[in-house]
Amino acid sequence: MLKSLFSILCLAFLLNACFSIKSEYPEIHFYDMTDRSSESITSNGSIPYSIYIKPFSTLSQFDTDQMIEKRDDNKIHRFFYHRWIEDFTDLFRNRTIAELTRSGLAAKGTVSNSVSINVPELTLEAQVIDAMAYAVDDTDNYSVTLEVEFTLKEYKSGQESPVLHKKIYKETVIRDEDDANSINIAFAQATNKMLNKLLNDLKQNVK
Repeated sequence: MLKSLFSILCLAFLLNACFSIKSEYPEIHFYDMTDRSSESITSNGSIPYSIYIKPFSTLSQFDTDQMIEKRDDNKIHRFFYHRWIEDFTDLFRNRTIAELTRSGLAAKGTVSNSVSINVPELTLEAQVIDAMAYAVDDTDNYSVTLEVEFTLKEYKSGQESPVLHKKIYKETVIRDEDDANSINIAFAQATNKMLNKLLNDLKQNVK
């Protein structure tokens, strides 16, 4: 009888411990790379074409929904409880689609789906080269760097497409704190600055 009672008490203790451990897991926070205070995307004209924004490419280390921070000892820290709402490359592409559409850059429309009734006249490609937060321990030196190569081409089905514009854009934004929210805000600012420069270049160089 005592042995059975002891077994029941042990089981109850283990179950209580398991529930206690489970309840202590931190909440996962998600970020969408937006910041109302950041520089807005401006529109001062358009180009007389339609643009298909192709899926963006990147290095495998950035093809994730985890925020990534590099410390001054070259160690890479991946945030587990602070994540983007989708893989960074997809999030950045969706921001690009939204801002280019809002800006009215393509007079005949911005296409985001390869299955479209209308055949686009131009295609925009991008490769994310760097999308990382940086921090130097024991200092207030915190930043993010966003580096992307954009390529605008004429759309030629089954043929070599002429390149109309190709350029690497790089933005580094200082952040005030060493936390995930500051990473989100800094990337939002870097993205807006970069897309503003891209739009201006396309309007000036593509006729």
